[in-house]
Order: sequence, then C-alpha cells, then structure tokens
Amino acid sequence: MLDAGKKTATFTGLAFAIFVLLGNGFQPIINNARPGDLEDLLFTFMTIVIELTTILPVAFLEQKIARKPIRQIIGTRAAWKCHWLWFVAIGIIFAFSTYFIVIGLSSTDSITGAVSLRTMPISAVVIGYFFLKEKITRYHIACIAVMCAAIFFVATKGTWQAGVISPGIVLLLIAPVLWSIGHALSKRMLMDHDVTASQMIVIRTTISGSILGIFYMIGTGGSSAWQIAEPTHFLFMFLMGANYTMLHYCWYRAIMHLDLNIATAISIPSPLITALLAAAFLGESLQWYHVVGIIVAFVALYGLLLADVKKKRPLSSSGKTVESTRAVEEHKLNDK
Repeated sequence: MLDAGKKTATFTGLAFAIFVLLGNGFQPIINNARPGDLEDLLFTFMTIVIELTTILPVAFLEQKIARKPIRQIIGTRAAWKCHWLWFVAIGIIFAFSTYFIVIGLSSTDSITGAVSLRTMPISAVVIGYFFLKEKITRYHIACIAVMCAAIFFVATKGTWQAGVISPGIVLLLIAPVLWSIGHALSKRMLMDHDVTASQMIVIRTTISGSILGIFYMIGTGGSSAWQIAEPTHFLFMFLMGANYTMLHYCWYRAIMHLDLNIATAISIPSPLITALLAAAFLGESLQWYHVVGIIVAFVALYGLLLADVKKKRPLSSSGKTVESTRAVEEHKLNDK
C-alpha cells in the first residue's frame, strides 16, 4: 500500500489531471465562440502573451516559497547551459501547435475538433516506435486503426466521403504529434528538477510569443492590433490565455505525480464536456455520428493506453513489475 506521502502525491496528480480534463473541454468552445472578425494570428499571439502574463505571478510565488532568487524565474544558468536547445525546440513546437489549434478549431464544429485533438496517445506510440525503438504490437496497430477510423467517421459526418473533411482537421491531427514531442522533452527536465512547472511555461511562452509576434508583424504589419483594445475581442483573448495557463500548469504538475499514461487517460473524455458546452452556448447539437465516433474513439484510446501500460510492465523474478518499481522511485523523487 502507498504511504501517506505517496497517497498525497497521487491525489495531487489526479486533481491536476481533472483540471486538465476541464480545460480541454472548454478550449474549443472559447475558440469557436470568439468574434468572427478576430484575426487568427493576433488571437494566437495574444493567447500566448496572456498565458505568460498570468503564469508569472505563480512563478514568482513558487520562487518565493522555495526561497530561490527571483532572477531564476526563467530557470538557472546551469539549466539553460544544459538544455537551451531543448527550450528553443519546445518554444517553436508550441508556437506552431497553438496556431494550428486556433485555425483547425475555427474550420470545424467544436465536437469534431475536440475528438481530433484526443489523438496524442497515437502519436506517442508512433514516435516511440520510430525514434525510441519501442516495441509496437499488433494490438497497438489495431487500436490505432480503429481510432483513425473513428476520427475519419466523425470528420466526414458519418458519410465516409473524404471530400467533406475540413482542411483544419489535418492541423488538429498534427498538433498532438507536436505535443507528444514537446511533452517528452519537458518531462525529462521536470523529473530531473532542472525547472519547475511554472518556469517551463514561462520559458516556452516567452519563446513562443516572440516567434508568433514576429510572424504577426511580418504577416499583417500590425493592422489588426486595434482589436486588443476592443472589450469583447480582448475578453476572448484573455479567456483563451487563462485557459492555456491552467491547462499547461496543471498538465506539468499532473505528469510530475502521475504516470503519463494515467494523466492522458483522465483527459480523454474531454469531448463529452465540449459536447455539453457546445449545445448550451454555441447551439451545436450532438449528432449520431458524434456519439458513435466518440464511443469508438474512447474504446480505442483506452485500449491503446492499456496496451502501452502492459508493454512497460514485464514481471521480475520477485513477481513485481518493473514499472511498479520505477513508479516508486519516481514518487520518492517527487517527494524530495
């Protein structure tokens, strides 16, 4: 049985994962409820700027509680010397993924968009196979095939005709691939305690915001900057930025206390929350193909996660799993 400290760490991780679930559910609603003339690139840029602005007080508070110098709000010199290339890569990854999400969600209904974004376990398995030489079984392949079929079914509105698929769906499928790479890079630094969750967000939003700001000025010349001062436009910028802050901070805190598979599994049902909110606030109705696609996608995703867990848990001679031993060591690390 887990001792009190490990139980607390697990409960903390679960609580943060539930906030991630809620944030994922709200994200498509905020994006698709924004004013129609709100420029996409400006909206993406301001989302990152507001995320940086809202995470800074949290980062300052963490530094103060930990009795660490405030100048280390963007990490220590040693962390930058060791991981500067990773920081830049993570910033670039999340700049593009955020823009892809904004464009992708705007081109389809909220429920379909939410389902399309739940494919990160698939990209994690594929990336692990090609780049980490991890084993992939026929069961993995079957689950991936079923999940892809479910997304295709929902994207074609139950018609199976590729011609009706919105181009934005492709962008929504690319974003989870970028997430998988970014989270894999981030988790190693978090587990090694080279940076905290808030520091990671400050670093990546600073880099992402700089990149998006440059692209915005080059692409539009700042012609739509007046929208920042318009109350309704700014409200949705703020809501999306605050939602991202909650999502990213809670996600990093969740994977510091939970196995990545468990944290991912908790966040999978978010399209159900999106469906309820879409019906209440956007007037979107839950269609039969949504229901069928969501059920099949859930079954495939949970099957994929279960296969991944079993793959990582070979029995030792004592009858205990290698994964359980690793989990105990991670909890000890987290409790330090």
